[in-house]
Amino acid sequence: PEGYAIADPIPFTVDDSTVGTGENKVISITMTDKKKGSFLTEFAKLDENGNYLAGAVLEVRDVDGKEVIKDENGKELRWTTTKDKFVIENLFTPGTTYTLVEVSAPNGYMIAQPVKFKIPEDAKDTAATIKVVMTDLPVTEAPPTTTTTKTTKKTPPVVRTGDEMPLGLLFALLGGSAIGLIGIGAVLFRRKRRGEL
Repeated sequence: PEGYAIADPIPFTVDDSTVGTGENKVISITMTDKKKGSFLTEFAKLDENGNYLAGAVLEVRDVDGKEVIKDENGKELRWTTTKDKFVIENLFTPGTTYTLVEVSAPNGYMIAQPVKFKIPEDAKDTAATIKVVMTDLPVTEAPPTTTTTKTTKKTPPVVRTGDEMPLGLLFALLGGSAIGLIGIGAVLFRRKRRGEL
């Protein structure tokens, strides 16, 4: 009808259990139209198994995750989750991106990463329901920390004697020394023969 958005489809099945022979059975299906100009935002806080998780403190912030959005009364949009979804009607601006942030997690759970969500431009025209889901994972025990102590002994420096001298130079010095000794020996031998010694 005019002034209402097209409703979401409702799946149903007709089979032998709903249609009998010779009997008139009535199947009742209700479809509800939503008025245009309003939309809902549903927030669900779930555990790792997909069940609603109570006790988390959530808040909605701007796209950068810095400034907390305020409700129609000027209060920061912050709430503690229950075992059901949290629903807000018409608060957010269509076409705008927001960030759902977990301020504190229930006991036994880790704080979830922030979740960005965008309100569609046509949210009011289609009477949309925007669903935002955040899942917490349980705290896992950290693996035991192993400490390794490494003891290093200082070894005294090794003194090298002559290891770095080139062999050619060594032989040249030895050869020169031998020639010098032979020369000195020859001079002394001559003097001794002459009787000068």
